[in-house]
Amino acid sequence: MPLEEDKMPANWTEQPQESDAKIHMAAFEEKMKAYRAQDRLEEIDKELNNEHLKPDAPWGLAVYRTCYDDEVGWQKMREHLETRVRESLEYYVNDGMLQRHRFVFMDDKTQFDGASPAKVRDHFEQWAKEELARNWAAQPVTEEMRHDMYGPPDNPDNGALSWAGTRYHVCVLIDDVCLLSLDENRVGPIFMLVNKDFGIPHEITEDNEHPDYEDGWMVDHNEGPGGWIYVRSSEYVETYNALHDRNEWGEDDRFMYPSMVYGDMGLERSPAFWREEVAAKKG
Repeated sequence: MPLEEDKMPANWTEQPQESDAKIHMAAFEEKMKAYRAQDRLEEIDKELNNEHLKPDAPWGLAVYRTCYDDEVGWQKMREHLETRVRESLEYYVNDGMLQRHRFVFMDDKTQFDGASPAKVRDHFEQWAKEELARNWAAQPVTEEMRHDMYGPPDNPDNGALSWAGTRYHVCVLIDDVCLLSLDENRVGPIFMLVNKDFGIPHEITEDNEHPDYEDGWMVDHNEGPGGWIYVRSSEYVETYNALHDRNEWGEDDRFMYPSMVYGDMGLERSPAFWREEVAAKKG
């Protein structure tokens, strides 16, 4: 029976094409997923196969909550972070990597409510030492072993803490700005990355200001080269892998120049300036 075109939907000839396009796109995405799964997260592999650590030692970052005004947002952020790890690892050879990933959520209001990156860094520095001792292969850990793990006070770069992995020198801070980023009208979920080994080493003057501060990208001098910066949560796994070497922060423009990070997000300055927008709306 021939088709009666006048009784067919106006776009009936387009529907098969749309259906074919969806099938081709799904097939393409599957091929890309399989292709990416050939890639390895080499630095995370090194951390997990470090003979100085226990065979089941975890990887993953400590996450500090510093905003306690939005419980729903905090729970949503926690769930989002866990989901991002699972989804990201689908694109890599992980060999049980997901099973060994562990966030450590620092959620003590009495300690961390409103805490600055500097205060979080101080707590994390001590926690990282204790965490390395917990995960050290040889147990129990003696004082002599701790000396080798942490390095002498005048040369900590010689200690295992400097090369044991990203877990021991970088942490995540979730503040009010990060919770604001859950709003779909913004750039997407972000978190603050804090490096325990970086800080402003000298007094800032007009002569030695970071160019991104001069150009209005940074909310203060500590952002980027000072040891903290906001990054996309979707890049958590890749960022973790990139920061295995504690010196990478100082050698990678992604962390030393906020303009590069925020520019890639489509922003014109630090997300920290969102606080001003919120304050203005409240009047």
